[in-house]
Amino acid sequence: MALVLAGLFSLSCWLSFPSAAGDLGQETARGGNGDTYFEAWSPCHDMRGRGQRALVTGITGMLGSHVAEALLAKGYEVHGVVRPRSNLRNVATFQALIQLHTAELTDPWRVLRLVKKVRPDYVFHFAAQAFNSLSYEQPAETLSTNMLSTLHLLEAVRELGLQNRTKVMVAGSSTVYGASTEEWDGPVPEDASMKPVSPYGVSKAACELLALSYARAHGLQVVIPRFFIHLAPRGVEALALHDFARQVALVERGLLDPPVLRHGDLSTRRDITDIVDSAPVVVCLTEVAPSGTVVNLGSNVSYSIQQLLHELVALSPSWGEASGSDE
Repeated sequence: MALVLAGLFSLSCWLSFPSAAGDLGQETARGGNGDTYFEAWSPCHDMRGRGQRALVTGITGMLGSHVAEALLAKGYEVHGVVRPRSNLRNVATFQALIQLHTAELTDPWRVLRLVKKVRPDYVFHFAAQAFNSLSYEQPAETLSTNMLSTLHLLEAVRELGLQNRTKVMVAGSSTVYGASTEEWDGPVPEDASMKPVSPYGVSKAACELLALSYARAHGLQVVIPRFFIHLAPRGVEALALHDFARQVALVERGLLDPPVLRHGDLSTRRDITDIVDSAPVVVCLTEVAPSGTVVNLGSNVSYSIQQLLHELVALSPSWGEASGSDE
């Protein structure tokens, strides 16, 4: 499976099965439960984390937790930001290897103290109200949470004079393209217009522009990967495929009666990537991409939701003739 980083910055890498490592003579970078193989000439080949410190916001989420594991595999000292009473299930397997800090990123003074204490070499900013559908119901919270948390991190780096030390990765989103996706026949390039249609998409576009303005006006080092749909263990059922898997599991356990799988529009097509594959690439991108880089992060392959649902159902031994789906 090929992972594509398209556009302004190009990272070529192999994603292969562990058994192929010896034949390909490639470096192995652990990324959660899988292996990502980088060719010897790739800038991702070397271990770069020894003696360096990374601060990960949103570390208890699906993206943040897998990137934290990739950072540990590269030798980083990893610090994570959690909110009061956060569920730590997603970091439980490696919690002893990281340092956790409790903070509300919407509090500028707390963020300033946190960045001053950690003095990170890299910041991986994933914390956000990240559910697109929820943003329609809670637009004010989505905009304020996402924009203020990003602003306070950027301001802390600026106020502490860490422009030359600290590089900031701000997680972008394919939702910034919005209506532009209707204007392209094929993959959407980075130079497509940002025309977000949801409050979440608007907030991510604003965060991007804010980060780039700090790079230009204040000399901050900023990299923005625009994440297309990513899946992995630790996801939530707000994502369609995770919800489908949950319903299939309920059928297998006899807990869904009648055994009818509920879904929305199945005709849409989505670019979907496994974060276990791409987490080491996210780390390398942040390490080596020039400041101001904005890049699409995905597989460059689209799948129909109907195709993926049928594949998922076919994997279940419990899905029989009596089972179906609710159109």
